[in-house]
Amino acid sequence: MSARHFPARDKLTVCFAHVAYRMGERFALRNAGLDWFEVRSFEDLRARIEDVDVLLCSGLWRNELIPAAPRLAFIQSISAGTDQYSRDALAAAGIGSRLVTLAKAFDMRVIAIRRDPSKGAGAADKVVREDELLGMLPQADFVALTCPLTPRTENLIDATALAAMKPSAYLINVARGKVVNEPALVEALNQKRIAGAALDCVWEEPLPATSPLWGAPNVLITPHTAGETRRYEDKVIDLLLENLERLWRGETVLRNQFV
Repeated sequence: MSARHFPARDKLTVCFAHVAYRMGERFALRNAGLDWFEVRSFEDLRARIEDVDVLLCSGLWRNELIPAAPRLAFIQSISAGTDQYSRDALAAAGIGSRLVTLAKAFDMRVIAIRRDPSKGAGAADKVVREDELLGMLPQADFVALTCPLTPRTENLIDATALAAMKPSAYLINVARGKVVNEPALVEALNQKRIAGAALDCVWEEPLPATSPLWGAPNVLITPHTAGETRRYEDKVIDLLLENLERLWRGETVLRNQFV
């Protein structure tokens, strides 16, 4: 929805939807003067979605809610992943640019892959189109994936892409498991076609005990919980309030915007 048609402050209702987070309790402490309520199940969200203007949500979202949500003007995803939302165009937000900044601090040369390179390279040394990925892979010592999972990015790193990487290169996946073809990755690791991999996400989470990835000496596996920081809920609320203020001012660019 355009900022011009965004609901006024006194006409807006916020819904916090999460099975565990106590977002409502934290939000109440802000005294923001906004109407809000909290739900902890999909059934409760579905029952009240028609009253929602702004939704903070993660795992409880289902695309079937869209027809039942006539007032819904803005969704703020609580998680970094966005593959549960039906959108034709998704781009990496916050994570990719932060990784570039950290890599530059270690004096790395950074090449970024973007669907639309005209949007700028940010701190990267170079930005190229998606269809140039295979041509860039032989130059990389570290291939870091931070993209959302969409039909365009599923199996982005397949056997062909892995074969294009240096034997001394490492693959880092902090995106979504299905961005990488897992059987092809296992084979590449076993055959030492790449030096190793660091995986924060896999096809099936938690990773089954029978997965060959557990026994691979050149794999580092982390539990896909990097976002669970001590002040995470407060930071989400900070982000929400800033984006609401931007929308009320008629701005079209939001913090961590992905559509």
